[in-house]
Amino acid sequence: VRRPGHRAARIYPIRGSRQDAGYLADHVVEEEALAPAALWVSAMVEAARREGLGPHLVLRSLEVSEPLVVPERPEHRQVQLEWTPQDADSTVTVVSYPRDGDGAVHARAALGPAPDEELGVVPVDELRSRLRRAVDVAEFYRQVAGTGVAYGPSFRGLREIHAGEGEALAAVELPEAATVAHTEALVHPAFLDACLQAIGAALPPGLVGSYLPLPVALRQLRLTDVPTGRLGWCHVRIGAVTAAGADGALSVVADLTGAAESGAVRWRAVGVEIRLLPRDLATPDLLTLTWSRYTPGPVATAGRWLILSDDDATANPLRDRLADAGAAVTTSLTGGPDAPLAESLARLASEHGPVGILCTWGIEPDVAPERAPADQADRTVPERALRLAGRLLRLLQTLASLDWPA
Repeated sequence: VRRPGHRAARIYPIRGSRQDAGYLADHVVEEEALAPAALWVSAMVEAARREGLGPHLVLRSLEVSEPLVVPERPEHRQVQLEWTPQDADSTVTVVSYPRDGDGAVHARAALGPAPDEELGVVPVDELRSRLRRAVDVAEFYRQVAGTGVAYGPSFRGLREIHAGEGEALAAVELPEAATVAHTEALVHPAFLDACLQAIGAALPPGLVGSYLPLPVALRQLRLTDVPTGRLGWCHVRIGAVTAAGADGALSVVADLTGAAESGAVRWRAVGVEIRLLPRDLATPDLLTLTWSRYTPGPVATAGRWLILSDDDATANPLRDRLADAGAAVTTSLTGGPDAPLAESLARLASEHGPVGILCTWGIEPDVAPERAPADQADRTVPERALRLAGRLLRLLQTLASLDWPA
């Protein structure tokens, strides 16, 4: 696959649906099965191995962006990794595409070879004796569930936790339920996710049940070419806890070390950033919806108007009311490709002065769900919002590029 202005990008499919990676349904945030950030990291590492990098790897500057609701089947939403070679580290991007509409970027990072050197050993016995606060794992998961994160059996990999001030050591076991997919992964997503969970055990106890944790970034991850295995250890050190905005959110930065059961280090993560959202701000869409009364201004009647709509049922009443008031109206039904829309706008710009634009995209006729078009019946609200946002962005870009007469 080649993009304009970019080097050739190679595509690697990601097993990211309930059909081909059913254990992902156990990673639930605010009643939605969301793909964990650990899945993107694991997919990036596996792509690097297929590219022939190694034996040691380094992943840099990971940014996690748009969350992905785990689709039921792969044909509902295609999830893939795009690998773009560069002179130094290659760029890796995780994207997904619905059956129609625009795609979404879920994560991006740089990946390249690392020096071939051992990463050391986690002193398990010394840490277990020094970190004296034993954390009850069942109680820990109960508190986490109160934040809106419900881990099913596939994502309950913590077996033993020893904690101290800003530090924790966790014994991790890859749950049997998670071994149905990604069995050859150098870092299994469920194992890595359990290590991210252990960050909560290193925080002051009062924070665990009060905030919704969301991984957002990673500065660097060094890996050997030896899998961690089903049993292992994770050592967590908290670097900083700071305010992240005026809404009470916190930013936690930590360093993690993953080791085999013997204590031999398999990977080190530096600068893992977790965003903690106050529980009272969290909603199923991680947003707060508020309504305010709208006071309409004066009604415009003269001039020329362009109505952008997906269907006649929405556009025609507006067209008729404007025409009755003496306005010149052009209707553009834009349910298809964007090229006709760009051509219509260019023609208006060259032939007329300023025009008013009424955009009714996203306003759907009052249709019973069972009678909705097939391409909309199983589209989730976030997917519709994402598709609408992409169309509006292209509209603004097109309007800004046109030469409108004064």
